[in-house]
Amino acid sequence: MGRLTSGKLIVFVFAVALTILVLVSFRDTISSRNQKEIDELVHAVHKLRKLARAKGLHVEDEGPNSDTAEKGAEVIHKDGPNTSGENPSDGSSFRITEYWQASSLIKWDFEKPPEYECKNKSSAGIYFVCQDPQFRIKPPCIAYSFGVYTKWAFEETLGRMGCETHSFDPSVKWNDHIHKGVVHFHKLGIGAEDTDSYKPARGMYVKEDQTWKMRTLPSIMKMLGHEGKVIDVLKVDVEGFEWFMMQQMLDTGIIHRVRQFVVEWHLVHDFPTKKSYMDLLRIYYKMKDAGFRTFSVDFRFRGFSVRRWRIQSDVMYVNTKFIPNSK
Repeated sequence: MGRLTSGKLIVFVFAVALTILVLVSFRDTISSRNQKEIDELVHAVHKLRKLARAKGLHVEDEGPNSDTAEKGAEVIHKDGPNTSGENPSDGSSFRITEYWQASSLIKWDFEKPPEYECKNKSSAGIYFVCQDPQFRIKPPCIAYSFGVYTKWAFEETLGRMGCETHSFDPSVKWNDHIHKGVVHFHKLGIGAEDTDSYKPARGMYVKEDQTWKMRTLPSIMKMLGHEGKVIDVLKVDVEGFEWFMMQQMLDTGIIHRVRQFVVEWHLVHDFPTKKSYMDLLRIYYKMKDAGFRTFSVDFRFRGFSVRRWRIQSDVMYVNTKFIPNSK
């Protein structure tokens, strides 16, 4: 009996030693892989810098004391990228000075995995709303949709959910009416200022000369008696004007009263202009700082080029700083 016990003890000790040996070996392997990935990333950065110079783009030197591997997690400040034109001596951020840098950071936010895992996504046309408890859309609720054209599935879904739903589009042929008994349609658009004489450029949705009535978001909310109220779902597909609208939301504080934000972002050709991309990047990071996190993304035109410049993405956000009892 004593021999059997000793034998078991020896086997046990041997098994523990073998396990420790395997774990140490596994740790070294993982460490080696991580270092290899870091080395490959640094090499890729050098190649991109070389390619940028070959294309005639100005690229700042990294500096004698830069350490890409160690500073990689500190590329962007918590308040957003450094777009001031200054180059901190501590290397805590890249110097963002070119339109392609700004657009790349925005594009990256569209392409990376969603930041919030919504466990209860509900389809609304080609979009989704998140029905997790803290963001749930239920009556009484208010939904705004800017940009309809001929597709009503999103608006109809929100209307049938019991929300007071308003849609806006100045480019279509019909006038103000109630669509299928659940959607209040308004023939006006979202703009940087209130005007009844806006002349849009011709394009995909404007085939002939038109004159549009445009209103700012605060003016629209006042018109509908929604000043100070929560917009439970705000959907925007307005071919570039979403950037002006976001600036209004930030300036007025309306952004803090939006529960979910559904938007098709556009950086197309020369609208908005590339020289404005630095400002757009600041706007985007201010929106993220307000608490908006992606839960669903449909990024379009992955094969775009400088000649065929088109960054476009349907992005759905939840406001993680939204206070449920703020209505």
